[in-house]
Amino acid sequence: MIVSRDEQVVNLFSDVLGHMGIDIKHYADESTAVSQVGSARFEAVILDFDTVAEMAFLIQCIHESRSNRNALVFGLATEASALQRALQEQINVPFQRPLQKQRVVSILSAGYGLMLRDRRRYFRYGISVPVRLTRSSGEHLHCTSINISQNGTALCLPAALKLGESVEIVLAIPGVEGLVSARGTVIWDDKHGKAGVRFECSSGDDEKRLGAWLDAHFYEQCKQMPMG
Repeated sequence: MIVSRDEQVVNLFSDVLGHMGIDIKHYADESTAVSQVGSARFEAVILDFDTVAEMAFLIQCIHESRSNRNALVFGLATEASALQRALQEQINVPFQRPLQKQRVVSILSAGYGLMLRDRRRYFRYGISVPVRLTRSSGEHLHCTSINISQNGTALCLPAALKLGESVEIVLAIPGVEGLVSARGTVIWDDKHGKAGVRFECSSGDDEKRLGAWLDAHFYEQCKQMPMG
């Protein structure tokens, strides 16, 4: 998201971010941007303090938003004093006019890695694989996954589970040598054959193999889908 009334600034950042595969939303005033923070998710926000005077409430809304609190906030201004105030309002990275395209490219490229890291944290890969679930009672259930993340999975299963129930799961993941074992807790169950389990892998090796597999699918999807 870019909040600015300067067409040259908007065009510069749109060009640089567009080449990085990042979609741009442009707003010319704080009030419109505030309304969008409540309804959309942004990996980064660029605020032009020279052309939009009141940014404090917008920054507060970003930091308080569940979906945008981890967004990178860039501040743009001509005067060093304005950038200092912006830093006090908790922007992450300052840009000072006049802008040099190479510097913009360099800073945004560094920020891109942080955006990807945050998105990877929430990544769930939709896939159906066999899962063996063992309940604390010793009962075994043969399930299939709906999606898998680094710390959880949604399952299709033949019986309802109890919220907070401790379980052990074993996943047969294609392309991963050996089975992946984990200990988890049931965090939701719709009582219609679907449930969610938050888990931790049973060993560091299992965690690394699962993480590498998820990374490969995550970056493949990033190539195909622009970031918002």
